[in-house]
Amino acid sequence: MTRRSFLGRAWRAGAALGTSLLALPLVRFASWQAGPAQAAVRAGPASAFPPGSRLPVAGQPLWIVHEAGGDLAAVLGRCTHLGCPLESDPSSGGWRCPCHGSRFDPSGAAVHGPATRPLPHAALWEEDGVLWADPAHPVPAGTRLRLEEGGA
Repeated sequence: MTRRSFLGRAWRAGAALGTSLLALPLVRFASWQAGPAQAAVRAGPASAFPPGSRLPVAGQPLWIVHEAGGDLAAVLGRCTHLGCPLESDPSSGGWRCPCHGSRFDPSGAAVHGPATRPLPHAALWEEDGVLWADPAHPVPAGTRLRLEEGGA
């Protein structure tokens, strides 16, 4: 094999590898579809979310935020950039996306891109001491639930 043919084959193999590495994420992005709308989710007993906490709901891309003043909110825990599950960001009190580095403040507003949209909030209510959230029914970001005395 001559040096010219070796370099030609190496270049074509590198080009094929590079093209496939670029194409796979594009194919995954193009084929992504939102799943079916979720039904209401049982977040857990209200007492499991003490004031000042920001806790995930087990098995769900959902966080219950119990503000120090007593108000509660349900925040969807998927990045508004490409839908990656979010992680808690203790340094800011908000969330961060492990996929592309987006950051969200404690209210869910995007503070660092590539995400530009805020995190959606879900309907939240309390029944017999249990918190329920409905990710299929978004509510304005300022919507809060205030529990009756003794509810949390």
